[in-house]
Amino acid sequence: MNRYSPILTVFFITLLLFVSCKKDTNDTLISGATDYTVAEALFTDIFRITDAAMKTEPGVYRIGPLNALAVCSNNSLSPALPDTTFPKILTIDYGLVNCTGADGRKRRGKIVANINNKYRNAGTSATLSLVNFAINDHKITGSVVITYNGPSYTLNVQNGRITTPEGEAISFQSVTTREWSVGSATQDPNDDIYLITGSSNGTGRQGVNFTTAIKTGLRSEPFCRSITTGTLEIVINSKNNATIDYGTGACDDDATMVFDKRTFFLRLQ
Repeated sequence: MNRYSPILTVFFITLLLFVSCKKDTNDTLISGATDYTVAEALFTDIFRITDAAMKTEPGVYRIGPLNALAVCSNNSLSPALPDTTFPKILTIDYGLVNCTGADGRKRRGKIVANINNKYRNAGTSATLSLVNFAINDHKITGSVVITYNGPSYTLNVQNGRITTPEGEAISFQSVTTREWSVGSATQDPNDDIYLITGSSNGTGRQGVNFTTAIKTGLRSEPFCRSITTGTLEIVINSKNNATIDYGTGACDDDATMVFDKRTFFLRLQ
């Protein structure tokens, strides 16, 4: 029996190393995927806030129903009507302390949009400055540009940075197209639904790098904090490929990730 003990020892050490390696890979995948979903959700929220504010500002586009996401904000336009010249500065000010919106998110700080033309003229762009801006105590900075293409919008995020409530950082860049799927025929921004396509990359809290490519359009709805349907491929640290699936349409905070025929559950921001 003794002559086999070295072989058994090597076997168990190899097994432990294999299990440990698998766990490390799983933890890395979950970390990178979670940080991506956090970044995507927060910059999508910035788009929705600004998009709805510009649609309902008469000096920028038209007068519409109350924008539900503006319940906590004080919006101002410069130069104000009756001046019809551009560029115009639209300031969306949530104040210095958190205010909980109709969608349950807490926001504070300002979004300052520099708009170069009427919002519904093709080619119009809005360059956003984020001033002490935070969502659910995640501080957000970066270069954000919204461009209206006609039936769709482009959201370009460069040098995005999110600082979590714990002080950890996520970097994020993306170029996405947002197709106006539902609500374009109404005067109400509260019924607007978008399908998102495009790609992104970044570095998560644990130094995990990620890149993504959307495979089926991500559905963004006005009163859902997270994406409700759609799939994307995510590559972690340039070597591990996984698929994130946002589900079948429920307005929840859940998604799944499939890697190596295994399914992991993600809790969304």
